[in-house]
Amino acid sequence: MGRIAHVNLSTQRVDIETIPDEIFGKLIGGNGLAAKIMLERVNPGIDPLSPENILIFATGPLTGTGIQGSDRVCVAAKSPLTGLFFDSYMGGRFASTLKQTGYDVVTITGKADKASYAFVDRDNIEIRDAQELIGKSPGEVLATLSAEIRDFEVCTTGIAGENLVKYANLVHPRLSGRPGIAGRGGLGAVMASKNFKAIVAKRVTKGRPKVYSKRLVKEMRMAVQANLDTKTKHLTSLGTAFGVSAINSLGALGTRNLRDEIFEGAGNISGERLRDDYYRKNLACHSCPVACGKLCELDNELVKNPEYETLYALGSMVGVDHLDSIIRGSNLCDEYGLDTISMGVSIAFMIECYERGIISKEEASGYDLRFGDGDLMLTLIEETARRQGIGSLLAEGTKRMSQTLRKDSWKYAYQVKGLELAGHSARAVKTRSIGYATGTRGGSHQDTRSQYVPGMSDFEGKVEQAVASQNMSAVGDSLIQCRFIMEAGCGRALNQMHCNVLAAATGWCPTTLELNEIGERIYNMERIFNVREGISRKDDTLPYRVMWEEIPRGPLKGQRTSQEKLEELLDSYYQLRGWDKNGIPGAEMLERLGLTEYYNA
Repeated sequence: MGRIAHVNLSTQRVDIETIPDEIFGKLIGGNGLAAKIMLERVNPGIDPLSPENILIFATGPLTGTGIQGSDRVCVAAKSPLTGLFFDSYMGGRFASTLKQTGYDVVTITGKADKASYAFVDRDNIEIRDAQELIGKSPGEVLATLSAEIRDFEVCTTGIAGENLVKYANLVHPRLSGRPGIAGRGGLGAVMASKNFKAIVAKRVTKGRPKVYSKRLVKEMRMAVQANLDTKTKHLTSLGTAFGVSAINSLGALGTRNLRDEIFEGAGNISGERLRDDYYRKNLACHSCPVACGKLCELDNELVKNPEYETLYALGSMVGVDHLDSIIRGSNLCDEYGLDTISMGVSIAFMIECYERGIISKEEASGYDLRFGDGDLMLTLIEETARRQGIGSLLAEGTKRMSQTLRKDSWKYAYQVKGLELAGHSARAVKTRSIGYATGTRGGSHQDTRSQYVPGMSDFEGKVEQAVASQNMSAVGDSLIQCRFIMEAGCGRALNQMHCNVLAAATGWCPTTLELNEIGERIYNMERIFNVREGISRKDDTLPYRVMWEEIPRGPLKGQRTSQEKLEELLDSYYQLRGWDKNGIPGAEMLERLGLTEYYNA
């Protein structure tokens, strides 16, 4: 669409910016545009919860084209959890609806005098009163707005965001029962800090993005579908929950705050158990044939099936092997707007600190904290969302919790750069080791991707794999395309098929090398943002338990990534990236990628 709408809540002003074609050629869209906007408009050192932060909603060139997995929106801001660049993604139908209004990107800055939401219509944006939406869950927001507006999609924050929980998320509620979730980094708190409750996009009858060639789009859809038919059956059958049994059998499932990586209760919380005892219906994002989403039945109601990461974080990491509790916890997090990964890992950290005497029963609001207590977990989720009692500490995330508790609590905080690690072992999968350490978002599983293949626990070639994976992820997040679709439909490494998908939609067909360079450029832009915030080699590290404690048992017994080995990996990674020994982007690389305007080495 070639346009950005800049909404300033403080002045109630909307400015429209035209995007030159050459910018798309350098950054594609989505994540690339978000990185550019943040580098240019967010001053180093600002408080993420201040009016000066920018909340960005960005689409990509595939959005609205019907190409599989393309109805996803990028949400970006400076994270209140990490203090760094952060982008998060959600499916559903919000992205294509937003793009149909005529904008590729909408940015939100400033702070409204009263509770507000943005109503985005074709070529028009209004800032409206949202007082009646305050205190409501995402589903209640959808119901309230539905009484006033027809044919729309909404993205909103919940009670956790309103209470500025550092890992509050954004939710795209849907009548289908499976919401889209921009789940990590606390972007829901950024939204609420602006006295801003929601962004509404009006569905319009005219405005579907034009494609370069309908024939080529159809051909690429068929080619992608042929791969999906053979490579995503497990997702259609079990969803991401298939990972519980598979990863546990490898001995790589984080258990009881990573004391172990085999969970004896894995069979009770597996995808197979969900399918056999709870499953009722498949669900898919708009334009997606895979349908990895599921609805299950609990208490005679259809609710969202927990994803793999939730089964890890609210299951094995806290020692809970009761599916009813995990399903309830997952839906509570969606209702309040909480990241399930950070929530579960934070609870696991607190339980271990309690067991080790770092936090007393009185300090824990009188609770006897212990692993395996599903009812306690649900109570702690409630208290975190409302910042009541011990929940006020939990709401800060493990890094800040550790800074408050002090003593040797830092040894048990499973986080990188402030972001709690996802359920893919940094001890077992060595590509993850270097990926987590150097990730611009910290402990995210979406930058450097896991490959559970022979040799995954060896160090050979893992630096090169991490760099290639990070570049590819940046391209995927700029197109924007679902990671499952991109990897299974086009390939796990950038190739001509990725180029052809882009060409069918836009008429522009870069080479694979050019596409990789775009990914490299975007990733370095994110790093530059973080370097301006003080990030360097000292921050490219791993949790204590990953470096100093071996996996205690199972097929991968003895595995870890020692601090000495990590330093070797960082030396190789920095050299490959064109950064100096301290992890700072070098002049030659900046010149080659055209980034000298953002940082002078």
